[in-house]
Amino acid sequence: MKKALLIVIILCAALGKPQAQTSDSEKLGMALEYFQTGKYHECMLLLEKLDKQYRLNPRFRAYLGVCYYYEWDYEKAYKLLDALISELRNFAPHERSVYYWACAESHFNMKQFAAAIPLYGDMLKVCHENEKPDALYRLGFCHMFQKAWQPAYDCFNGALALYRKYRQEDQKPRIAQIENMMVGIKEHLPKPKSMADNTRAALSPQILTVQKAPIPAMAIPRFSIKMDSIKTKSVVKFSAVRDTLKGKETKDINLDNLFKSRVEVK
Repeated sequence: MKKALLIVIILCAALGKPQAQTSDSEKLGMALEYFQTGKYHECMLLLEKLDKQYRLNPRFRAYLGVCYYYEWDYEKAYKLLDALISELRNFAPHERSVYYWACAESHFNMKQFAAAIPLYGDMLKVCHENEKPDALYRLGFCHMFQKAWQPAYDCFNGALALYRKYRQEDQKPRIAQIENMMVGIKEHLPKPKSMADNTRAALSPQILTVQKAPIPAMAIPRFSIKMDSIKTKSVVKFSAVRDTLKGKETKDINLDNLFKSRVEVK
């Protein structure tokens, strides 16, 4: 009787554990479905619970960071993604660009412009060509808010060129905004010297030190010349994988649906 009872207890314990694992695997599958369909709040709730239980791998934790970004919880987003960036180097380039963007945007919205700049720069290296103007646009603001006028002008100018090339129709208001801002930023840039200023600088008299040398007696005229009084003018030259949670395989994520800006700067 005791042996039979012991066998029943062992079987119940053995069956109970796989059922718990299956349940968590199903939760992970649901979280991925939510992520793919843009239901970031539902995805976030599931991933938070699973991360506490299992300490999810870097990809799933990066998904969680993106969820925080889309839920406007920028502080949680950048803290999580900042800690993960170094572990995402082997991921596909465009997938990494989504994480760089979410992290940079989170810093940007927390007014941490110095921290956002290198992340936008990393994104520019791996994103699609038609996504680059978004990063340059944000970089322009980062530099402008730090009163780095020349880099701000250059970034806005680059964004303007790429918006006109790839997204002329759907970004007309932003294109007009950039054009107006560039006019304002020009007021803070050093004024180029005029041609008249350059000419005056080139012809400005400069006294040269003349080395005195002995003069032959026969060459001395009846009147004397003081060598120190000789003045000359000089011309100055100038020149202008597979990821697992107890063996769970991930599904492909539609990255194009993830890559979008949540905040418009006016």
